[in-house]
Amino acid sequence: AGWLAPGDLPQLTPGVGAWHATDVDQMRLPGTQCEGVDLTTVPGASKRSQRTFLLTDDPRAPQGFGVDQAIYTFGSQQAAQAFTSQVAGNISGCAQRTTTATVKQTGSSPAPASGAMFLVDQKTNPTTSVRFRVAIVRRGADVTYLLANPSPAYDLADGVFAGLANRASDRQRLDLQPVDDAVDRAELTRCRGI
Repeated sequence: AGWLAPGDLPQLTPGVGAWHATDVDQMRLPGTQCEGVDLTTVPGASKRSQRTFLLTDDPRAPQGFGVDQAIYTFGSQQAAQAFTSQVAGNISGCAQRTTTATVKQTGSSPAPASGAMFLVDQKTNPTTSVRFRVAIVRRGADVTYLLANPSPAYDLADGVFAGLANRASDRQRLDLQPVDDAVDRAELTRCRGI
């Protein structure tokens, strides 16, 4: 289904930590509060699913540090692009709509995929804020949404998070396209860890 594998996610402390994936039966994805849509009931998506990756065995990691991945399947590439553009535009304009958000676009997906990555800080009170890294990437009629919950002291670098989002796009490609030749078959086998 185009899922990331635990081995796709980076170790933030070299040589320490292990990622564990859990499929979520009932989607519960609050997002950053900038998306402007209910990520659990996206209209037009024929399929919605979520997987949560949690980092364990890294004493530097904040409690519950992880990455959520949601995959949405639409009836057409145009519908998937419209959703991607809507969410990316809503996140990008969030700071203009609310005084609690600070938003910085940190990357974009190379063709043939399309999408963007953001760093979002949401104030919870005058002295405290919560940090998110978020990506929305479309490939074909599928859209992947990624949400990480770092802290200022324990965070993925912009390029590392962009690489993770682009890897998710690669996973969509490998899941969607038919395997025609030995090169594609070898790449599919390597990426799926078979």
